[in-house]
Amino acid sequence: MSMFLPFSNFWLRLIGADDTILPYASTYLIVIIAATPINTLATSLLNFSRAEGNARVGMIAMILGALLSIILDAIFIIPLQMGAFGAALATVISQAASLAYLLSYYLTRSSYLKIVLRNLRFKWQILKEMMSIGISSFVQTIASSISAMILLRMVVNYGGDSALNAFGIIQRVMMFATMPAMVLGQAVQPILGYNYGAKRYHLALKAINIAVIVSTSLSILAFAALYLIPEPIMRIFTNDLPTIEAGINASRLVFLSMPFMGAMMVGQTIFQAIGKAMQAFILALGRPILFLIPTVLLFSRVWQLNGVFLSFPAADILTLILAVALVVPIIRQFRKGYITEKPGEINTAAIKQKRE
Repeated sequence: MSMFLPFSNFWLRLIGADDTILPYASTYLIVIIAATPINTLATSLLNFSRAEGNARVGMIAMILGALLSIILDAIFIIPLQMGAFGAALATVISQAASLAYLLSYYLTRSSYLKIVLRNLRFKWQILKEMMSIGISSFVQTIASSISAMILLRMVVNYGGDSALNAFGIIQRVMMFATMPAMVLGQAVQPILGYNYGAKRYHLALKAINIAVIVSTSLSILAFAALYLIPEPIMRIFTNDLPTIEAGINASRLVFLSMPFMGAMMVGQTIFQAIGKAMQAFILALGRPILFLIPTVLLFSRVWQLNGVFLSFPAADILTLILAVALVVPIIRQFRKGYITEKPGEINTAAIKQKRE
């Protein structure tokens, strides 16, 4: 908050906001950034509930926030005509509602994990372990923000406002298209972590295989829709013909690598689940820094705006190759551990799993 609130216009200018967009973007950003503590605490509690295996609570919190945001957007923007401020306010209120639900789950002691004051004392050893695993996500977020700044400036330079509007829609569509794979990657983390810690390598391998197969299948379905029928999807967001035409072209370039996104996203979560901080850190830097920024700078010189969009599938494929190279030794380790597992332990685990 201290970094962004006083200098919101500077950061918006940095990513390519012009005089037309700046007033709306600034209004929205200031409200969202001011509510950072609400969003941060809600996200933390959401991850805690997921980590203890209670996916239902996390799902309800997310659905509650999403539905409330949609309803409030419709009220604040259309009849009340509050514009960007109304959209931002709707987002903050929905985040607060999700936080209230999550707090009720923990404060009523319905959760497996309990909030106890004596456990909130600072312990460097615990924090050190948390940071060693979480630093990859932090670095990935920062790196993604830097690459997004560069991409937005390139889109504005080569395509103008229509291309920028189309790119904004593409980013929203990309969020929906990759969400199933992302959710599967997050959902497999506690399962993989539990079985890895218990040295039940056969179940860890099974969890990875199921997550990769299902996420890849969903990614292929998303690719078919986004590549074959992009126009109806674009019209959900806008009726502006130049924006729709730019969006159709961008969609067929950006989503070329969509069939591989499922495997890539599951691969990214494996290392965090089993505590491999170095591999997670390398992979976090891979897409945004090692691959996306160099490819967008190179491709844009050769193919201008199309080169900017083609940098996405190029970076995704290179990231997948890196992920496979890092995951293969882990899979070999699991298979070796599976072979050395006692037959009795495997049979007992299989029987227990069948009963469950």
